[in-house]
Amino acid sequence: MNDSESERPKPSGTSIDEEIAALWVRQLNQIQEGSDFDRFKSFLDHLGIELIDEGTNTSDTAIPGLNVVMQGLDVVGSIDEAADTSETAIRTAYPKSLRIFEEGIRWLAEVHLTLSATMVWDRRGHRKTRVRSVWALIGTASAYAVAVRRLVLAGLDGPARVVLRSLSETLFVCIVLLHRDDLRTEYERAAKDENEAFKLWRREFAWAKLKHHLDSAEQYAAESVAAQSDDQSADWREWADWRNEHFRTMSEFVHPRYVSAALTAAPLWPDSHELGLLGAPSMGAGLTLKDASRLFWYFAALGGYLLFRIPDGLALRYRRKSGSVIRTILDRHVFLHLVLSHWEDKEGPRYGPSS
Repeated sequence: MNDSESERPKPSGTSIDEEIAALWVRQLNQIQEGSDFDRFKSFLDHLGIELIDEGTNTSDTAIPGLNVVMQGLDVVGSIDEAADTSETAIRTAYPKSLRIFEEGIRWLAEVHLTLSATMVWDRRGHRKTRVRSVWALIGTASAYAVAVRRLVLAGLDGPARVVLRSLSETLFVCIVLLHRDDLRTEYERAAKDENEAFKLWRREFAWAKLKHHLDSAEQYAAESVAAQSDDQSADWREWADWRNEHFRTMSEFVHPRYVSAALTAAPLWPDSHELGLLGAPSMGAGLTLKDASRLFWYFAALGGYLLFRIPDGLALRYRRKSGSVIRTILDRHVFLHLVLSHWEDKEGPRYGPSS
């Protein structure tokens, strides 16, 4: 341990706020003893930090022992306040979009729990059935979906879209594994070797290759159910067009253009830009909720078909007579109809009350 490390203040059961105050004391005392104090004082003035002469400080908010008063932002309190304000605004502006998205989360979680019932554990605690990778990916997608909901309600639409992009990729990979037994086996086997997992991802799940696999799955499903009008299956080329545009749009927030970055920092609501650093309602929130519901529709139509098709859907191979499977299949059809019937709905501050 060097000298500088030995001089560091040690936590002694105090609160984090007290520890921060102690670090301020140490840091500013060092500055006051240095040659750059005047320049640093000007910098503090610019930030709204007041240095008070020793013995004259009567403020309850001053840092003990140093005479420094922070007159800046109460970040923690402001985050909570912004989240409450945003949630009220989003629930009021987008009630139908939010409710449909929540129904999608419920169905996805229901699929995960249905697959959980198929699990068989060996003596080492390993899952033995062939649904384990699908089970894991759908569970991951469910958690991502809950995160999207919380971020949207908290007024963090840009970060919500970043998570939505990961959610999309997770469900896309899940569809490929449902369609390709060989890749599902290889995907699970690669879990034992990090290098092999990386190589497999680069070879089979990079976006260009993933699109090719999805094209194949879409064409297979569309052709297989062409005569079943109640399955809500679209032409596979329309699926591909929507899927590619969705992924491109979400990727703009992972690799932000100026516009997406600006709208995250200063979201529009409804005709002026708000400070979005800590969360603020956004005109983009309704579109994020609708895009998420459409993604669930895509997975329910394509992935749901591969899971629950009769007689050899993956879920049916293990739980054919299960009541949970029957309920999940019925809920799938309900959700497909629900999303399609509201696909083009307009909702939000610019469209008046939701109807």
